[in-house]
Amino acid sequence: MMRNTFGPSDHEEPAFDIGNFTMSALSAERRSSILTDFLGLLKSRWTFQVACQNGCAPDDACDCIRRVIHVSAVIAWWKSMTPDLAKQNRLWLLLDDSKLIQPHSSDVKESRSSGNYAHILVFSMLLEQGRGHLLGRFVDSDIEDSSLANMTEGSEQRLRKLLAESHSSIQVDQVMDDFHRARWAYCPLSLTLHMDQNLQGSKIIPPFCHKIRLGNAGGTASLYWIAVQRDLISDNALAFALRDSLYIDETYGEVRS
Repeated sequence: MMRNTFGPSDHEEPAFDIGNFTMSALSAERRSSILTDFLGLLKSRWTFQVACQNGCAPDDACDCIRRVIHVSAVIAWWKSMTPDLAKQNRLWLLLDDSKLIQPHSSDVKESRSSGNYAHILVFSMLLEQGRGHLLGRFVDSDIEDSSLANMTEGSEQRLRKLLAESHSSIQVDQVMDDFHRARWAYCPLSLTLHMDQNLQGSKIIPPFCHKIRLGNAGGTASLYWIAVQRDLISDNALAFALRDSLYIDETYGEVRS
């Protein structure tokens, strides 16, 4: 009798490793929980509404980006571990899901093995848009957290080319449009004491929850009264200088001005 050497016979049950199945199921459950927790925290704790930086009037007709992300809190959360994740932090466990990094995964895997955290904010933005699976294409296009505010033309062309491999031109345009609009919230202006930065013509968003023009300071200058939510002041020297200005705002909670 000829034996079937290519697999189990009609009367044989395939081998089944319940241990591996259980671990796989637990990992999938953890990844789902991490993603759910992240999206919930992003919406409820890490997204801050800001004032219009262009002084649009009337206010309800403003189409400016009026939110910023508390990026330091986002990065710290992804890097942290929970009691049931003793060997991996949240970021690496979620990235172990191959669906998020295929098919262009070599650079992501290299970042994973080297402990490179250069793409946390890019990944966070894509997850918010429901496009975490596109991370590999952004990484392969040399788009990192540090380049969100100054993306090069070469990176954009590379990204469009990679996206076009599996998306229609309309879909590519939509991904690019959504990315360009959302990225500014993930690279807000970082405030420091005695800072001197010209934002004329820039799309970088200052984290001001209030911005009120006080009058003409002379020449082409203008004078503004501004307020910033306390959590968005990470510079210790600036926080100390503004220590006596803390008050409770009806809309924004604890702010400094």
